[in-house]
Amino acid sequence: MYHMLNGAATYDQYIQDAEQSGDQELAQFLQNVKKQNAECAHKAQELLAQRIK
Repeated sequence: MYHMLNGAATYDQYIQDAEQSGDQELAQFLQNVKKQNAECAHKAQELLAQRIK
């Protein structure tokens, strides 16, 4: 979970690099991966919270 959330900054840099090079397809792909990772991290938090209670 930590690495999923921490990776967001790395994805931001890769997205920016792709956009600067004019590669919108890659930028969009990386944005989707970043979003999916955030959703997975959120779900992991929910599952852990349920089990900690």
